[in-house]
Amino acid sequence: MQKTESQQSHGPKTVYIANKNRYKSDVVESAKEENRTKGHNNSLDLLPGTARHTDPLSDRVLNCNMHLNSSNSEETIECETDINQTDGIEGTGVNTATAVAPGKQSPFVSLTSSDYCCYLQKLSVESNAESTHGDKMATGRWEHQSESQSLDLNTGCEEYSLGSSVQQEFPKDVTLSYCVIRQRSGVCDSELQESARRRLCILESENKHIVALFNELSARLLSILAEKDRFILTFKTVEEIWKFTTYLSLGFVGRCLENLLFDQHFWLNVSLVEDVKIQVEVNEADLSMMYLDLLLQEGPFFTRILSNILKNEEEDVHICKDDLIMLKDIGNTLKWEATSLSTNETGLLPVSAPQALLYPFYQWFLKVRAEKFNGYKEAKQHHFAQSVGTGTCVATMDYQEGEADELHFIKGERIQIIGFLLSNLQWVLGKSLSSGETGFVQVRHMQPDQFTALAAHLLFISDEEKSSLVTFKKPDEQHCINLLNKLCQTDISTVYRLVKCQLQEIMSESEKGDLLHSTSANHLPSGLAGLVCGRSIPEINSSKPKEFQEFVPEPDQPDEPKFCIDHNLEGLDDPATFDPLLLFLNHEEYVMHFNQFYDLSFSFVGSSLYGVTEEKEVLQYLEMAREIAKRYNKHWAYSRICFLLGRLCAKRLRFSQARVYFEEAMTLVQGSFSDLYLLTALYVNLASVYLKLKMKEKSHNLVEKAATLLLCIPCHIVSSENELEILNMILKKAMIADDHLLEARVCFLISKLFLEIGKSEEMLPFAEHLQFLSNNFGSKSNKVPVDVYLILSSIYKKKCLPELALAALRLAQPGSSNTLFDSLQKADLVMEIVSKSNYPGYCNCQIATQAAFYLQEASDLSTNVSDIIIQRDMYFALANLYQQYKLYERAIDFMTKSAEIGKYINDRGAFRISLFLAWLYILNNQPVVAFGILNSLLESSLQAYGPIELGVVHNMLAISLRRKGTLKEALENCLCAIMAAEETGIKHNQAIANANFGSLTLCCKHLTLPERYLRNSLNIYLEMQDCSLESDCVQVLLCLGQYYVDRGLRENGRLNYELALLIAMKNNSIYCQIQALEQLCSFYENILHDNQQCRIYYEHWLTLSQKLKDKQQEMKILKILSHLHLSFNTQNSYRLSLDYTKQNLRNFIDLGMHYKEAKAWLLAGKLYYLMEKYELVELYFQAAIQTAQRMEDLHFIMKINEAAGDMFYNGPREREKAISFYRTGAIPLARMTGDTDAELRLFNKLTELSIILNRLEQALEYAIAAVRLSINTGSQLKEQIAFYRLATVYYLYQQYEMAENYYLKALSLSPYTLQSDKEAMYYMKVYLRLGDITLHKLKDAHDAAGYFHLAFAAATEVGNKQDLFTVSTRLANIYKNYIVNEDLHLQFVKQAKALSTELHKCKNNPMNKLM
Repeated sequence: MQKTESQQSHGPKTVYIANKNRYKSDVVESAKEENRTKGHNNSLDLLPGTARHTDPLSDRVLNCNMHLNSSNSEETIECETDINQTDGIEGTGVNTATAVAPGKQSPFVSLTSSDYCCYLQKLSVESNAESTHGDKMATGRWEHQSESQSLDLNTGCEEYSLGSSVQQEFPKDVTLSYCVIRQRSGVCDSELQESARRRLCILESENKHIVALFNELSARLLSILAEKDRFILTFKTVEEIWKFTTYLSLGFVGRCLENLLFDQHFWLNVSLVEDVKIQVEVNEADLSMMYLDLLLQEGPFFTRILSNILKNEEEDVHICKDDLIMLKDIGNTLKWEATSLSTNETGLLPVSAPQALLYPFYQWFLKVRAEKFNGYKEAKQHHFAQSVGTGTCVATMDYQEGEADELHFIKGERIQIIGFLLSNLQWVLGKSLSSGETGFVQVRHMQPDQFTALAAHLLFISDEEKSSLVTFKKPDEQHCINLLNKLCQTDISTVYRLVKCQLQEIMSESEKGDLLHSTSANHLPSGLAGLVCGRSIPEINSSKPKEFQEFVPEPDQPDEPKFCIDHNLEGLDDPATFDPLLLFLNHEEYVMHFNQFYDLSFSFVGSSLYGVTEEKEVLQYLEMAREIAKRYNKHWAYSRICFLLGRLCAKRLRFSQARVYFEEAMTLVQGSFSDLYLLTALYVNLASVYLKLKMKEKSHNLVEKAATLLLCIPCHIVSSENELEILNMILKKAMIADDHLLEARVCFLISKLFLEIGKSEEMLPFAEHLQFLSNNFGSKSNKVPVDVYLILSSIYKKKCLPELALAALRLAQPGSSNTLFDSLQKADLVMEIVSKSNYPGYCNCQIATQAAFYLQEASDLSTNVSDIIIQRDMYFALANLYQQYKLYERAIDFMTKSAEIGKYINDRGAFRISLFLAWLYILNNQPVVAFGILNSLLESSLQAYGPIELGVVHNMLAISLRRKGTLKEALENCLCAIMAAEETGIKHNQAIANANFGSLTLCCKHLTLPERYLRNSLNIYLEMQDCSLESDCVQVLLCLGQYYVDRGLRENGRLNYELALLIAMKNNSIYCQIQALEQLCSFYENILHDNQQCRIYYEHWLTLSQKLKDKQQEMKILKILSHLHLSFNTQNSYRLSLDYTKQNLRNFIDLGMHYKEAKAWLLAGKLYYLMEKYELVELYFQAAIQTAQRMEDLHFIMKINEAAGDMFYNGPREREKAISFYRTGAIPLARMTGDTDAELRLFNKLTELSIILNRLEQALEYAIAAVRLSINTGSQLKEQIAFYRLATVYYLYQQYEMAENYYLKALSLSPYTLQSDKEAMYYMKVYLRLGDITLHKLKDAHDAAGYFHLAFAAATEVGNKQDLFTVSTRLANIYKNYIVNEDLHLQFVKQAKALSTELHKCKNNPMNKLM
């Protein structure tokens, strides 16, 4: 039917598992529960509908099928788990599905067939792959289970169908979760898991790197659940699912996540890298249904029938069990259109027929590669006892008929297999042990005798064949020297080191003198004979594509006979002219020199046959040679020349003429098997020509025999691209027969063929499938039989897929002949990939941290190398690597080993190593050790080395002495370094030496010398005009700026700082910009106190920190900016402060920094309060409290509650809201923790707040509680304050006697001697208050007079005229109206008038201050 009909009707088509009577209700409830909880489980246990993907053939199988009931349209899910004994981490996974349907079969195809899986599982244990077969969707077994797990196909198959039963929504996304595990113990590493989670949280906010990674993995990222360690993915095409699940099955997804989630320092810990891996899980059920949905959208697809299907109606098709069929949706909800791949019959098939989907690799191949062979029938082969093997067999019948190339034998005759036997091929090449004859034998005519099975570990692929895919090119000594020089590159022995003038050491470009600036070769001594262990690797054929030269070996090429073709072809009538050629070609047996006649590149033209370059002339020459060979009965020469003529004609697309030549050659050699290479090439080429010419009658039998020679004879030489057509036919045959060993052999040869012809993209799916099969067959020994990971890495690199290239390289297993050079090549490949990938934080002059693993591996292998120079330089390279990433302890360890070996080598390398070691000690803050090394160098260098080396040593000695604090000796060595630099005339060293001397004199607080030498250094840098040295110029400007600031020349200092920043920005050096910004911010903040200008520089610093992805620095600057804007006290500044606070809040949440997160919530709430957005204030305060509560730190929770209350308490509005934070939040926590001081402080605040709010009853309650607490503190001051507040409350409550009592109690707790004017002021106010109470409220004038006199004495002590005037008027009043005493009255009146006059004068003249 039309495509549109198919798309419209595919909605209801889904997996239909008809289980009519059992498990219905349980399954429904299980499905509903799964839907409710989907996406909310943060556990690392398996989710419903997921499985942990590590072992493609493990005994734990999860089949996720959809049970669709047509009567009530309820969708249910049956997640069945068949569990046998498992080992390791996989054995710990527990499936949480509650609905289990024992014995039910998944509708999806698996790798293994029911009659073959048992054997495979005997060979398999858990492998390092992440999932089940990527090609089979990484969703468990997608076809048959093992016999012990699968259902009885004869009895239960009617309950299984793939069809259109009800309308159903297909899932739109898939969950991918990850877990960091230790491979040795098999347990989750919680520390690394948390570290990975935090890094993911950071990347989540700017997820372009994550999106790019999943795009590379052919998946579409929908969302990230960082806290749950999950990604939500989707796919839009079958090809996307195919690629993703392939990467999943090969272990690439976890390896790619490692590059994403682990920082650079992780890769520098080699032992950790070896033990740790990220294990991933996918949601099987959703992925399976999404796959089915996409298949239905894209048109016809392929399935395997699980039982015999009888023909019920005329238009129906009869299909046998295990047949592969192609299904097409014709819009009929009851039937599909089905085509059998075995019989090519087409008809209708009920949708209820039990069948299983083929996984994507099969779907792709059968649609794209095998479509042209749909007319060829594939008959079922006779079942042979073994799938693949070699040895002897016994004939089961007499066979005296057949063609000349077939072996005649009688029943019981023993036959020796030549090469090996593949049971699903029709023929095998055998030799009769009785007659000695050789020929083709049909597999169905034999049974095993002394037969050795070769299935385990793919033993039918020889080591020599494997090397054609995995071996590096022959070691090139010069290339190895250049590579080691690149790794060991340093200018430590020729360029001075510049001392930084800042206290905080920030990596600058000047430090990078020790990094890799170039790949120029520093000549190392020769002697690389021991570099490669094991057998030598052949040279590379220059005709191979350049990108694969390092992987493709060639057979040895000894001197070969050469035959000149005379340009004058007319002079070739003499038969004697051809005698040398015919004699050479007429060998009956195979000779090594014949390789060139069979290879793909036609290398015999121009090598053995030289003198002409035109193929037309070669054809004429060979045609004449053919006639001579035929005339003189040179049987073998005649056949080989016919073969060559046929190849040349086929190359020119003259297939009919080629067929004539090939058939002529075939009649000559048919039945003779002395030269199997010739016979294989002849059969294959003739069969491919028959296929090109569509000669089905002739091609079928010949193709079968050609396939036998192609697949069963080891070390096949590729002679034609047309071999691919035969291999495609056999691969289709293997799929129909469900023979995975045959698949592996065919995929291997197809990969080899594409590798030879340079078609990497076409090779990729077959190489991936081969690697998957190899992983399965090698899972028992944890060593894959065929390792094509290196090839895959090279292809991914060529396709600009760096993450996949690194992942494939990591999974490549070292071979038995792994050499130092192999490891160095891998390290070089890593550096090349990383350098082109723009990894964040990676500098092109650095060695990639991912290379550390291979460099360590190379270093271990170097101990087996006889040349100790190699060992020395390997240690030096590792030290250089660790030095670049500031891991100085490890760098010192490796450099020490390099120095130990260097003692036995008499070259200049020992000086360089010792100097580098001293510099490492300086960087590691061990100047004393560095001083000892440099002193010994100085003593030995007086005669051995020149002024450059001596100057370098003196300069470094000055640095070490400066670190020691011996400044005088440091100055002396600095002067020596300056003189040495002037003697050699090296401007760069002169500039550095002057800068170091100026910096050193600056430390000595010299007045004039720092400026002189620093300006000299600056002038030299400006004269050089070298952009690469501008970072050093920045250092000099910063030191010069510091000098001017110390001298009080602020403007000069500012100009130098800003000029340093401008140069750093021009040079685009982030680290130098940060150094300049640090100085500028400190200058404007502490010297000029200009917060506005300081804010500008901090904002630029923030931008640089974000570029570096330095979260710690970013959070620090965000905090500073937030407080800076808060200090400006404007509405706009509050908004900016809030923005920075929220940025920091996101960082704290992402990094799980809960203490800082709570404080950030609190600060945000404070800013909203200042912005008068009161509806949000309490919301943020509550968020702060809830965050603190997660920490379970009662003291911290109490502080957060108190701080939230303080915001209202100290603010101008809504102060009453502080009470709830104090009373219900902070006080109970203070009591729980026993913090009496905090509780007292809170009650004092509550008392004060209640007084302000005129809630006197509450104030009295709080004040009494405060007094009780103060008594228990043992502090008189706290007790005094509590009694004073209580007295104040009673005073406001108009209980004056109580107020007087507690005021006096508070006074009694005061010290006997005045400690300060503040105490005197306190006494004055209290006594004044007591006088007012006793005079006006208690009517006791005498007591009041006493209190007023005490207040007057306290005011006199303070000397405050206003207070003295107040007390004097009170005393004058009391002695006039209450206690009549004229003298005292007049005295205080007079004093009051004098004070009033003085106060009036002060008011009119503000320059006079009141005392």
